[in-house]
Amino acid sequence: MAQYPLYLKKYTQSVGDFQPMLQSIANNQLTPVDIVDIIFDKDVALGYQVSFQTYRRTDTSYVEGTGDIFATYNKDTATWRVDAENKFDSTGVYFAVTALGQLQYNTNDMPDPNYEGQITITGMTPE
Repeated sequence: MAQYPLYLKKYTQSVGDFQPMLQSIANNQLTPVDIVDIIFDKDVALGYQVSFQTYRRTDTSYVEGTGDIFATYNKDTATWRVDAENKFDSTGVYFAVTALGQLQYNTNDMPDPNYEGQITITGMTPE
């Protein structure tokens, strides 16, 4: 049986079949980091919506958010545009998409000790 990347798997399965994906989020990450297995394929769809939950904490602070990332491919410039709607706290997590469709994040600094951060991808849908 053929194995399909996440973007095709989600597109062909029913909504309830999506398995949440967890990834640690680094603190003060200035260079964008790939969100594993989240790659937008412009040949499948020119737009995607990704639902997420995120939290970051230290010994003295805690922030959390939930929301959606919207990505759209511009054929004229051959680039991806991305925007995110985050509810609740300002988490300091920012999103970008590479020219090849790889979703990435970077973060601001939470300077207190014992940092922990995580993003959970809860859904992905071609638009």
